[in-house]
Amino acid sequence: MGVKQINYYSGALLINFPTENERAVVYIENNKIIALNDKCPHRGGPIHLCKKHANGTLECPWHGNRIKKPAMSKDVSAIYYRSTGKVILVSVTKMDREWPVKTIS
Repeated sequence: MGVKQINYYSGALLINFPTENERAVVYIENNKIIALNDKCPHRGGPIHLCKKHANGTLECPWHGNRIKKPAMSKDVSAIYYRSTGKVILVSVTKMDREWPVKTIS
């Protein structure tokens, strides 16, 4: 199991799994955390670049498609400690491979 700890209070984290050509995006908003697959189901474009509407749907900036319910990440889980701003990322399958994490907002 691979575990990473990051101090972060709000925004998004982009996680790359280069060996598998996969990405995940972790959003921290309103004291909640969610880990999503960062590939659009339509063409595989990055979901983290989508426009987010007030109702929570995402809109592809290239094709205008709406993603009402993005897929949860199968590569990483996230735990958020609101009081300390600590984020713990856990990947059961990525223990012996690199998986860089980048702050994107």
